[in-house]
Amino acid sequence: MTVNIVVVTHEAIVFGCDSVASSVKRFVDPTTLNLKPNGNGGFSTDIKFSDVQEVVVDVTPGVMKMFELHNKNDTHVAAITTGVAELDGRSMGDLSHEFFEKQKAMAKPRANVKVVASDFYKFIRGKYLEIYPEGPNQFKPWLEFLIGGYGKKDRFPRLYRVYVHEDKILKVHSDGSGGTAWGGQSTAVEGFLNGVANQMKNSIEFQYAESIKSLQQGFVNSLVDYETKTGTKIAINDLKLPNAAQLDWRSTNGINTSGFSDQTAVNLTSHLVNTQSGLARFEYGVATVGGRTRIGIITRKHGFKSLNEPELTHAHTGLLDE
Repeated sequence: MTVNIVVVTHEAIVFGCDSVASSVKRFVDPTTLNLKPNGNGGFSTDIKFSDVQEVVVDVTPGVMKMFELHNKNDTHVAAITTGVAELDGRSMGDLSHEFFEKQKAMAKPRANVKVVASDFYKFIRGKYLEIYPEGPNQFKPWLEFLIGGYGKKDRFPRLYRVYVHEDKILKVHSDGSGGTAWGGQSTAVEGFLNGVANQMKNSIEFQYAESIKSLQQGFVNSLVDYETKTGTKIAINDLKLPNAAQLDWRSTNGINTSGFSDQTAVNLTSHLVNTQSGLARFEYGVATVGGRTRIGIITRKHGFKSLNEPELTHAHTGLLDE
């Protein structure tokens, strides 16, 4: 897993991510199944999709999840990714570089972010379908990108979200209003920005809906009991019982980033990545978010720039005699 963060202002778009990649295998816990002897010395059972668990078996640090997609003709676009880390043995970085070179070789360079995002969406979706053909498959791996930047013809920074596995692309920010977006593991980020994480929202909404159902059933049961005791007939089927109302979470909307300076946007981005990485250290199991926090920024004037990326080093030069 990973954490992806994008902060958009009037004049810049800042990308942030961690640098840990996880290897996941799927397992079925036999102790949770209703196993029955099959007469051949083994056991048989029906396995539901919900019985299959994804378990992290390895973690690799130092992975690059941020890529430049276009930097020609004053159109600068970059992306960060979460989900499956490779397709057919090729990393997302390698595939993104192939796309970058194709964009660079175009006779007519792209002039806005939307076209670059659409081009990349078609490119990476094609690579995905070579491995995972179209059709229902609950075990197809998740693959998502946040793609944004400045186009030559774009008035403000633009940001798009691409769901490769779901064959969907969505506009996130484009009108200069600013804002934040995130992907991957994000409970700490959601809690910091919105006051409550989606996981908690879903739990609250589920419990709320179940309580309404329970009240409705209790009301109907009381009417049936009244009919039985008094002999009075009530048209229960004609009753219009209220459904659970949609909870309004808009009051928890987060930080207005539109007027942020470039440095403030960078600071917020790194803080959000580090907050999620910090939480992962104390969660049960293997920490699947962490490592070096990578930050990139795109402005109209300077294009895409990675901040404080270290050069490769060779520190283990062997054993000394003395």
